Amino acid sequence: MSRLSTLLLALAAALAAGATSDVVGASAVAAATSPAILYIQAVNCPAHKSCTHLPAYFERIRQIARIGFPSTQLSSGAFSDSHPVWSGDHRQIAFVRESHNGLSYTLWVMNANGRGARALTHGNVLDTEPSWSPDGKHIVFRSDSPNRRTADLYSIGVNGRGLRDITHNPDSVGALDPDWSPNGKLIVFARTEQSSGAGTGIYTIRPDGTGLRRLRIGGLDPAWSPSGKRVAFVLADPHSGGQLQIFVMNANGSGRVRLTSGRESTAPSWSPDGTRVVFVRGTQITLIGANGKGIKQLTRSLHGGKFVDTPDW
Repeated sequence: MSRLSTLLLALAAALAAGATSDVVGASAVAAATSPAILYIQAVNCPAHKSCTHLPAYFERIRQIARIGFPSTQLSSGAFSDSHPVWSGDHRQIAFVRESHNGLSYTLWVMNANGRGARALTHGNVLDTEPSWSPDGKHIVFRSDSPNRRTADLYSIGVNGRGLRDITHNPDSVGALDPDWSPNGKLIVFARTEQSSGAGTGIYTIRPDGTGLRRLRIGGLDPAWSPSGKRVAFVLADPHSGGQLQIFVMNANGSGRVRLTSGRESTAPSWSPDGTRVVFVRGTQITLIGANGKGIKQLTRSLHGGKFVDTPDW
């Protein structure tokens, strides 16, 4: 049966059951077409193998094909692979590969099935936290500044050419957690400033490095909603004993709303239809509605594992 036929059958079933509202209709479409959720799981170096000169644990890229399905592994071998992120068409995955000695982290791209991996950056570098431009032609990421005293945001073409420093930060300022907006006009990121706490927060900047603007003081892990109208982010919540929680705000920094409570929650990523947010809660990949309801744990307890992190939908 074709994908289109499957989708039409799902919609017909929803309508037959009385699903007449736009919200339920959108949920039916999302259930039939939603891509896999990517994340990483760190596992200890296998006891039956020699781990001399290798990391104490390996980070593996895994995916959850559908909600309720078991996860499957996409990466393997003698490297640690982390920070997987989908291209806009969900045909490619950008990720970070750690060298054997743990001294360099380079950007790579592979096909959606985990094959065809190729390096975009090379050398003794610390390139991490990739995010695709919506047209799939460029990737923004965090790396050392030219003098290696702080962290800058860079962009690079998917052919590995055209490296560009976007932020040009002074020594006291760092940038991390970039996310390219759905319309391609802005990059949201977290900014740290050692000399002034007021300079630390969530900012936006144009891909050409102009138009730096602060959205709020404080916050980490900003992530655009698919519509570009909202941003999910992480903030220490005094109502949760100072633990990190997931919040959502408007694209201009107004209207902050807390989504999670209880155990520490980090690394938010939106569902393609914007109705849900996937994140890390404790040591598990977890799902919650964009209205703060319907929390659901997606992964099982780790067996010989260290942690899970950086989900992307």
